[in-house]
Amino acid sequence: MIYYRIQKNNLGVTLDRAKRYGSMRGQELIESVAKVAGRAFTPSLSTSENPVSVTPTRKLISQWEKDGENLEKIQAELNRLSKCLAQVSGEDEIICSQLMKAKVSSEEEERLLQEHMRLLTEKDAIVRRTEYFNVLEQLREVEDKISNLQHELGSASVIDQVDKTEDDKKRIDRMMDDLVALVNKKDRLSQKLISHEAEDEEIDERDRLTLEAAANFSRGSEQPLSASK
Repeated sequence: MIYYRIQKNNLGVTLDRAKRYGSMRGQELIESVAKVAGRAFTPSLSTSENPVSVTPTRKLISQWEKDGENLEKIQAELNRLSKCLAQVSGEDEIICSQLMKAKVSSEEEERLLQEHMRLLTEKDAIVRRTEYFNVLEQLREVEDKISNLQHELGSASVIDQVDKTEDDKKRIDRMMDDLVALVNKKDRLSQKLISHEAEDEEIDERDRLTLEAAANFSRGSEQPLSASK
């Protein structure tokens, strides 16, 4: 019996290049695809009553997984953030223009500086939120492609061995290569979102300190921290 090896390491999922996935029998192919994708095929694609499950079902769902459930909502949020950024940037331009005309060390200058720092912090938050939803959008698109490939490979798995042509085998091999590339891309995007969540608390604290510095700012004694750094 020939063993087809699928490995997952620090570099992601890899296939054994010496093996032909196109030559696998139906159930072997189904199990291999399930291992690569990290979850079993749906019952409609598998002839087995006990499809392969590679990873246990998780009960806890992170915030980014909830946010990424609906692609239309992601795109709507990106549109909203784009409008918000344009509005805040416009307000900041006006404040900066007024600062240029304000009397040095005046109450008006202090007020405008505080407003400028507040708007910088708000812009940073919008940009960061936009980056977050951009990654979510990419992740959702990758997941859809993975799902489509799984269905295609599921259909290919029902081709009888005696009817399988060399072109069929090559097509299956190509689809497996594509599946591995997509799964590795999904892993990278997921890691970005995990890191984003981990950094949120630190950035919130930084923004709080930035606004405090702006509120206590007085020319010649203290310089405000830039929220954009």
